[in-house]
Amino acid sequence: MSLNVGVWSYLVASAAYFLFSLLLLVSWRGRFQGGLLVAASVVTGLWGAAFAYHAFLGYPSLWWLPILDVARYALWLFFLVGLLNVGASSEGGQRLLSFVKLRAIVVAISSVCFGFLVVHFLSMFGVITADIEIYSIFYIGLSVI
Repeated sequence: MSLNVGVWSYLVASAAYFLFSLLLLVSWRGRFQGGLLVAASVVTGLWGAAFAYHAFLGYPSLWWLPILDVARYALWLFFLVGLLNVGASSEGGQRLLSFVKLRAIVVAISSVCFGFLVVHFLSMFGVITADIEIYSIFYIGLSVI
């Protein structure tokens, strides 16, 4: 348990995102996209604080870290897809947007399934143990996305 580079870098990231969230809240005009941006930046600040805590403890196995990681990625992706939605005012733009959304959903589901299959295969041969299986499923799925 020490204040190593990982702890400091996650703390700085957390503080920066919380400051960014505060600035966004002060200037927010009540629009949906602004709300998504605030939510994504707050969750990213929580992510930084959680990983700083994780690094401070010496990287123990914490079950809720992958969930926070997936929530962070999901909120940023929702924000970015929302930006596409604002820009797609024509009929062709709407078709393209629905195609992109459908592809994103298919890729996300298939990525998690791929991660599950890889982890199951590796655990059958004893390459990884059961305590890191859930982490591996999340991170292999995220790396494919």
